[in-house]
Amino acid sequence: MADEEWYCPRRAPYGMDQWRKPEGGDQWSENRWTGLRVTYSRSEGGVTLEQRVEPQRFPASWQPRVCSFCGGAHPEDVLRLIAEGWEVEPSLKGYKGYLHPPGYTQSMQGAMRKMGRGMDPIRALAERPSVSDPTPPVKIYAQHFSPAQLEELNRGRCD
Repeated sequence: MADEEWYCPRRAPYGMDQWRKPEGGDQWSENRWTGLRVTYSRSEGGVTLEQRVEPQRFPASWQPRVCSFCGGAHPEDVLRLIAEGWEVEPSLKGYKGYLHPPGYTQSMQGAMRKMGRGMDPIRALAERPSVSDPTPPVKIYAQHFSPAQLEELNRGRCD
């Protein structure tokens, strides 16, 4: 797909299939997670509710490619991350989802339980086990997947 001209399939539903098409087509970008991000830290004696901006590293040894138009991850890279233990979070939209590093769901569920027992949300999030989730999130858009890839994605989500 890298050598052929292609356009993001998400352009058409928004009437953008003819709007501002880049010369040469859309691209799969490999440098989405190289900027800065805001983080909260905790200290040994409790929680330090301190914001800081730090360089961002993708929490894997490689970065998934993303569509230059919609930011959706390349289907082959999504399937590879799932095989490496990444967790799929469905969205309310049937065609969209997110990927999180291994342990993210358990970490967030623990924080939510603390909030349910009355703990301040910022404190609960700061005290949870640190799982580095990428910002922006790894997005899954079904429109980028072939039928065979969708079948494999759905198998990976159900295992």
